[in-house]
Amino acid sequence: MAGVSARGAAKVCRWRGRFFLATLCVLLSGRALSQPPPAITGISHVTFYADDIAKSRQFYVETLGWHPVPATGTQPGLRFYANHTQYVELLPPPVRGQEHRLALVGFATADADRLRRFLAGKGIAVPASVTVESDGSRSFLVHDPEGNPVEFTQQGRRLSPPSPAALERPLSTHIMHAGYEVHNRALLDHFTKTCWAFICTGRGVPKRATWTGS
Repeated sequence: MAGVSARGAAKVCRWRGRFFLATLCVLLSGRALSQPPPAITGISHVTFYADDIAKSRQFYVETLGWHPVPATGTQPGLRFYANHTQYVELLPPPVRGQEHRLALVGFATADADRLRRFLAGKGIAVPASVTVESDGSRSFLVHDPEGNPVEFTQQGRRLSPPSPAALERPLSTHIMHAGYEVHNRALLDHFTKTCWAFICTGRGVPKRATWTGS
């Protein structure tokens, strides 16, 4: 740097340092924005309302061979595990004898809080924070455009692996899919495909309604 004063050289160094930091901040911001959302790895659980949980218990335990565990939420209920991660949960209905029995479908994710922030960035109404259950699981609830509740759960403490004898007993060991009855297919497609990259797997009855699932 012949012919440049010490003061001039210092100014050049400061300018280069600021330029480098600004460039680094832009690169890091772009990387954060381009990062994919946490993976949604499958169905965590399905929650139904049941008038007679004791009678339903007989079906899930004796017929399907699933493992009963008390629910960890604020409402009394039972969870029936098909395997060490997936379960059907039964809760008392808000109104006994009500026709609508599906309370919600829960999906498993690797990082509930990061997924919550991602969906908020997509314009989805999300709670201010995740809920932490007694078993260490972290979850939050959103609603699709038709008002159906959808839960995302990051699993906490897992059940112990079943014994070989128990593995021979269950009639079913996996929850493969779940779905909602919907009436505005285009609206739900945007919600599921754009926000979660889900794929619609079917359409059908009842009349003037379609269904979409994972």
